Amino acid sequence: MKCSREEVDRRILEAGTKLFALHGFEGTTTRNIVAEAGSSLSVLQAHYGSKERLFKEIINTTMTGFNALYEPVVQKLSILRENTPPMQAQIWELIEELTNCIIDWAFDPGNRYKNLLIQRELLFPGKMIAYSFSKIHAVFSLYQQLFELYSGKERSFASVQLSFAVITEIFDMANYPYVLEKILQTDLSQIENRAAVQENTRIYLMEWIKTALACSL
Repeated sequence: MKCSREEVDRRILEAGTKLFALHGFEGTTTRNIVAEAGSSLSVLQAHYGSKERLFKEIINTTMTGFNALYEPVVQKLSILRENTPPMQAQIWELIEELTNCIIDWAFDPGNRYKNLLIQRELLFPGKMIAYSFSKIHAVFSLYQQLFELYSGKERSFASVQLSFAVITEIFDMANYPYVLEKILQTDLSQIENRAAVQENTRIYLMEWIKTALACSL
């Protein structure tokens, strides 16, 4: 049975996301992608034109879904800034909400390769990093705004550094369950165990952020 255009695109995008996440842009070929997708080079070229265009489509799709998660935080921050100088407690609530959104997304098994792709682009920048970071930058900028409003210090290098550290720490914890299994001596394929690790990560990160804001900013 012939697959629809939508089904073919879904398989190519999923295959590309997985292989770019595992091997990076330079380490992945279009032949690898179509083999993983069960498709052909002619179809990939007809639908996307090139590996670069496919990569950009994957980054766009990934970050559109990711950024939509915390759009309510963006809107709440905008309202706070319009009406009154926001109180520290109000900003802290938004920091918690933003962090919870990212943790929930990162620990969702369905986002495994999307999560790993973002982390790879952050930690091992390659040929396409300029494009990738232009899409990823929004969440860094939001964290930075919140940290600076909370501390009362604008244009702080510490807020930029903390933004990067928080995001990469979340992705690290979500991306290495096999390492955590060995350290914690627990089976993270069990839903209840993974949920416990996710909740402990949430608690740990919020304490870490609060301490960093108090000490560094």
